[in-house]
Order: sequence, then structure tokens, then C-alpha cells
Amino acid sequence: MPNSAALLLKTALKHFVVQPLRTYRNPYYEVRFRSFAVHRGASDVGTPRDLFRGVSDNYLLWLLTYAPQLGYTFDGVIPYLPSDDMQRNWTGAFGETTMREALQFAQIIRQMVERYTSGLHLTTTILDFGCGWGRVLRFFLRDVNPQCLFGSDCYAEALAVARKHNRWSNFVLNDSLPPAPFEENSFDVIYLFSVFSHLSEEAHLRWIESFQRLLKPGGLLIATTRPRSFILKCAELRSVATNAIEAGGAASSFKDTELFLQRYDAGEFCHSSTGGGGPLSESLYGESCIPEAYVRRVWAQRFDVQAYRPADRKCNQDVICVKKR
Repeated sequence: MPNSAALLLKTALKHFVVQPLRTYRNPYYEVRFRSFAVHRGASDVGTPRDLFRGVSDNYLLWLLTYAPQLGYTFDGVIPYLPSDDMQRNWTGAFGETTMREALQFAQIIRQMVERYTSGLHLTTTILDFGCGWGRVLRFFLRDVNPQCLFGSDCYAEALAVARKHNRWSNFVLNDSLPPAPFEENSFDVIYLFSVFSHLSEEAHLRWIESFQRLLKPGGLLIATTRPRSFILKCAELRSVATNAIEAGGAASSFKDTELFLQRYDAGEFCHSSTGGGGPLSESLYGESCIPEAYVRRVWAQRFDVQAYRPADRKCNQDVICVKKR
């Protein structure tokens, strides 16, 4: 088959077969939801927890991703998704892809909370620091009272979208450096997805000091960081870059590959400044890899280290879990 014909067939299959199957990939969920929704309004549902109580993770993912597309949100009881462009700009993907990534990280958080504390409860207070438009926080609407869920970010435009589409959680603007706008001993869990993957060593040290203050005794701090393999990935991106745009971003990070690998293996904080725009200057933002040895040496001065979870298919970043003494 000529290349042009093959490309045309591939495009048609994607548009008319693959995408509809993705949208309605589980007919049981759609039938189950429609039979529930057809005779109910927002007043019959109440809160997200009333709607989500007892549902499986996969059904929750389906509800948060596809129910609004079917025209059912019960007046915002189910949070809307932002535009595809907004999702893509903040997470690199949209729709089920970005929501599944959020679910998988939420599952890791829940597993760590269950393992290292008394568990997740209705009154567990949670802060999603660097929440963006709030995709991860939505997955805790099933298990936690919404007034106990907080998201914060230094980008006001992201928070505006978060508030618009999820009226149940609390969203607060923070500065790029501490202090954070919360009281001491406010949270049982603080998590950060792809935040310490970017902040400089100085900025991240100031924030973990702040999180120590914000956490309740016995509270967990859970954060992701780039794995060692990311240093090699940056070198790979440089090797195939064909223009200035492709050569920017991650490809411009960790240019002395061997030096940064040596630093990583020696337990040193590895950071390459790129700048993030807006409130995140080049001195604060870039690409960062935090080795386990660094966590056990530096973070351990403030916290008890519970786990350092290597990147895998469920989460493509390493996950750090520490507990406030």
C-alpha cells in the first residue's frame, strides 16, 4: 500500500474508530451512568462524594473524563475538564491520557498514606502544591470531604481554571518562594507532582522547610523528581534535534552528561536552569534530578524518610515520601 494511502487509512481509523472507542471504551460504564443520570438532577446528587462514593478507580476515571462529554455534570457536581489546549499546555496531554496519569499518581499517594499513616479519612487534610488546573486533586473527591482539599499554585491563570471547573475544592495563590499562605500544622498530606522535578536546589530547600511547618506531626510529604535516566534522555533529545525549538527545553538541560551522571551517583542535587516563565525565573526553574542518597542525607535532617519509589510505567518520575516527626 502506498505511503499516502496508508496514512489516509490510519487517519480515518483513528478518527472514526479509535477515538470513539476511547470515548466510550467501556460500554458498561456508559450504560450504568446513563441509567443513573437520566432521572436525576443536581439536587438529587448533592456533592461529588455522594456521587463517587464506593465506585472503583476505573469508573471514577471514566466519570471524571467522559461524563461531562455526555452532557451530565449535575450543575458542576462532576468537575468539568478544561479545554484540550489548556490541559495540553500544563500536562503535555489531554483527556483520558492526562487524567489516567493523575489517577495513577493519586493511587500512589493513597497507597503511601495507607502504609505510613492511619489511612485516608473523610477529614484528612490534603494540599496539592503546584496543582495547576487541579487534575490530581479531583481523584480525592471520592474519599475526602471537599472542604479538606486544597490546591495551590503560583500561576493565577491555572487557579482561575481550577476554581471555574471544580467549585468544591479550595484553591489558593502562592508565591514562587515561601512563606505559603497557610497556618502551621494545617495538613495531613502535602503532595507535589512534577514540581521538585523543576525547582532549583535552593528553592526546593526553602519549600521543604515550609512544608515541615505546614504539616501536622506524622503528616506525609510526597513529591516526584526526575529519575537518573532523564539525564540520558536529555542527551538523546539533543542528538536528534533539528532546529532551535527542538534543541530547547529538556534538550538544553544537563549538557555535560557524564558530569551530571557522576554528580547524581555521588548523591548530589542535579539541576539545569531553563526558566519557566511568569513568576518562575531562570534562577528558580529548570530540570532537576534528586538522588535517593541526597534525600536520605538532606531531607532526613527534617523528616523521617519512608520511601524512595523508582520511576516505572505507573509513574515516570521517582517518588519521595517522608514523614514529619
